[in-house]
Amino acid sequence: MSPLQRHPALQLGLFALASALLLAGLHAATRSTIAEQQSQYNQRLLAQVLPHSEGASKREHAALPYGDQMVWRQYKAGEVSAVALAVTAPGGYSGNIELLIGIDRQHTLTGVRVSAHRETPGLGDDIDVRRGPWIEQFAGLSLRSPTLEQWAVKKDGGQFDQFTGATITPRAVINSIRDTLLLSEEHYDALFDPETAAPGASQ
Repeated sequence: MSPLQRHPALQLGLFALASALLLAGLHAATRSTIAEQQSQYNQRLLAQVLPHSEGASKREHAALPYGDQMVWRQYKAGEVSAVALAVTAPGGYSGNIELLIGIDRQHTLTGVRVSAHRETPGLGDDIDVRRGPWIEQFAGLSLRSPTLEQWAVKKDGGQFDQFTGATITPRAVINSIRDTLLLSEEHYDALFDPETAAPGASQ
C-alpha cells in the first residue's frame, strides 16, 4: 500500500492543494482576458465620445494636474480640440457608474458612454449604449443648452427622461455629466492648453 493510500488525510490535502492551484491559475488567466476585453471595449467607447473630425490627429492621455483623473486629449491643427474624461458617477442604484465624457473647446459634449456599471439588468442598465440609445442624447448639449437648472431628470424638474421604475440610475449619470461640464469650465486651461497639458502615451 502506498503512503497516500495509508494516509487519506494526506491524499485529501494534496487534492485540495492541486485544486487550489488550478483555480488560482484559471482565475489569473480569466482576469487577464477580462482586463484585455475591458481595455478593448474602452478604446471603442473612446472613439465614440471623441469621434475623429476632419483634420483631427492623435489622442493622448495624461493625469490632470489637480488630481489623478485620466483625460484623453484629441488634437487638431496643433491644439487640443476635445478631451474625454474618465469619471466615476456615485449614487447609482447598485454602486458607482464609470463614465467616459467627451467635451470640446466650446464646452459642448461630444459624447457620453458608460464604461462599467452594476445596475439592474432590464431596468437601470438602459444607461448602457448596448441596451439602448438613452446615453446618446447628450452629444451636442452644454450648460447653456439646456440651462444648468434643466440638467436633471424630469422627476426633479429637469428635461431628461428617467426610466420606467428607475430614477436613481439616470439621476446619477445626469448629475455627473453636469458636474463634469462645470469642472471643465473651471479647469479649462489645464484641459485644453497644450502648454499646461502633460500628455503621456499615445492612444
